[in-house]
Amino acid sequence: MIGKAALVLLIAAAGHAAEPAEGVDFLTFGQGMALPSEHPPANIDTTTTDEFIPYASALSREGMFSTFQIPPNSPAAKFKYAGIGPVAVKPLHRYLLRFSAIKYYPSAEAAGELILSATYLKGGKQILFNNLYSFRPQLNILPTVEVELCTPPGADAIVLWIGWVNHPSQILAPSPKVIFTELRLVPNGRLTGNPEAAASLNKNLLAVSDFEDLPLGPLADPKAHRIFNIRTPEIVQADTRCLRITKSTAESPFPYFSTNPVSLLNCGVEFSCKVKGKGTVHPMLWWWLKNGSWFHYADQQIVELTDEWQTIRIWLPCLNPAQVYAAGSVAINSQEADLYVDDVSLRIIQP
Repeated sequence: MIGKAALVLLIAAAGHAAEPAEGVDFLTFGQGMALPSEHPPANIDTTTTDEFIPYASALSREGMFSTFQIPPNSPAAKFKYAGIGPVAVKPLHRYLLRFSAIKYYPSAEAAGELILSATYLKGGKQILFNNLYSFRPQLNILPTVEVELCTPPGADAIVLWIGWVNHPSQILAPSPKVIFTELRLVPNGRLTGNPEAAASLNKNLLAVSDFEDLPLGPLADPKAHRIFNIRTPEIVQADTRCLRITKSTAESPFPYFSTNPVSLLNCGVEFSCKVKGKGTVHPMLWWWLKNGSWFHYADQQIVELTDEWQTIRIWLPCLNPAQVYAAGSVAINSQEADLYVDDVSLRIIQP
């Protein structure tokens, strides 16, 4: 995970060649990201302890293999990342990140795990960040792993981040070595949707949207509107008729709006809503699976609420055939909050 960092990268994505059918070999790509100091400071979250190091200082080529290691002269920090890219991609398309590693050199002073993450770009600016995979250094052989990912609407490039997440009490200088035998991005077709989802295109999949048809006052039966994890929901008039959510330190930080059962396999889904008030929030998307388990995905960007309406949104693909429900959450980061929510929407976004 890249801690609290909201990576907004001003990287020119224009001029990339079309993607080859056999994919892009990141280990021989040879175009590493620069230090963040070369980008405007406003584009890097200054509250994070992350350190972004030059690609060339962290990856070295030795024969057929490439070695990743945080260099010995790197200052101590909890998170360290080197970026490779940008690599041209197509929007709303599926890809496989295929990789394998054959050897680690852990040391007693450097416990932690290696993490692979991706930043998706449109015109050189970040539009989505995803964690892809992590593994610990105790392993000596990592057989070939394929992680499926999908590009969001409008994406034209991707940056792959190879990172070392260090335990807070440790110092990494240098980190363990990880020798990659393969690290490749392979095209895997576009999002195709499915017959069940086709009937739901261009429709709001949530039971409630703008709250205009609900009476003012306490919301008597939130579950009837597929609204959950709110102790005292209230319909109020605040410029428009909207949902008011108050949170104390004892209440759930994850109020959410759920769909009825619907198959979203091979679909891109966007959750969005308008928010204002006091506190900090970020959008999340949740999948519920047939076995009762669930997964959630969070946007890295935390929004400070004000008296003005702001639109927050998150987009993700559904690639799990066991998915049954979807839900969008206005996740509350602050200990206490008093927020207003309107124009809630969860929609399928297709090519």
